[in-house]
Amino acid sequence: MNGNRKSNLESWFANISLPFNLYAGYTSVIKSVISAGLYPNVAATLEGVDPGALGGRKPSDVLFGKDRPRWYDGRREVHIHPSSVNHSLKSVQYPFLVFLEKVCFTLA
Repeated sequence: MNGNRKSNLESWFANISLPFNLYAGYTSVIKSVISAGLYPNVAATLEGVDPGALGGRKPSDVLFGKDRPRWYDGRREVHIHPSSVNHSLKSVQYPFLVFLEKVCFTLA
């Protein structure tokens, strides 16, 4: 990118009067926009899920014991892979988890 074009971009992003900068000072809006962009890669605990979204399904104890948080991706219960640094968490500070990749696997 040439210097003049970069300078124009910087001035646009710094100009709070432009329409796309209207909510730039509101961190809650910025966080919401980022989360919305990552949507398929967000899981929630039961505390973060509307009960109707589970469609009457109940959590399973098949893969993991009751001592770990249960996660839902909006369609089904999901589990943190055993190789993840988050796998051994016994509790979480927030009811949402943003992740990069979702892998489906079955137990033999």
